[in-house]
Amino acid sequence: MSEFQKRQFEETPGYDVVFDLSEAGIRHWRFCTIPLLLALVGIVGLVLARQRSIARYRRWLLAAAVFVGLALSISCFAVSYLEYRRLVADYREGRTDLVEGKVVHFSPMPYEGHRNESFEVQGRRFEYSDYSLAAGFSTTRSHGGPIHEGIRVKIWCEGNTIIRLEVEH
Repeated sequence: MSEFQKRQFEETPGYDVVFDLSEAGIRHWRFCTIPLLLALVGIVGLVLARQRSIARYRRWLLAAAVFVGLALSISCFAVSYLEYRRLVADYREGRTDLVEGKVVHFSPMPYEGHRNESFEVQGRRFEYSDYSLAAGFSTTRSHGGPIHEGIRVKIWCEGNTIIRLEVEH
């Protein structure tokens, strides 16, 4: 492990770690279960179809609902897991950017959503939402997030995705 890699895992004096993807895990996996409801409806329908005389095309529709629901759910889990693993590996191997400084141009997300929260640090813009399925930090100010205008932060990121966030206390 390089000296940089050792330093990046240490908590910075004067800062609190408020988010670390490697410790948070896959946070939005519950959204991947929604398509399972479609599959469940299809399975119940197919069971009922055996008991009653239901047209053949309707049984095909129910079977398609099972297939689509399972395919969407499995795809969602796979994409979420692979993105999580890639980002954590990049962070642990020191392939992420470190941006530190004061938060400027902070634009909070309204409680009910409808637009993303955003801010800049050292000319680098970050944008996220509580309702996003992407990996990385996404807790907005309106839902208890720590970011606000003028706070000093240290951000390990890949593109716009915040992998680790430390805020000054």
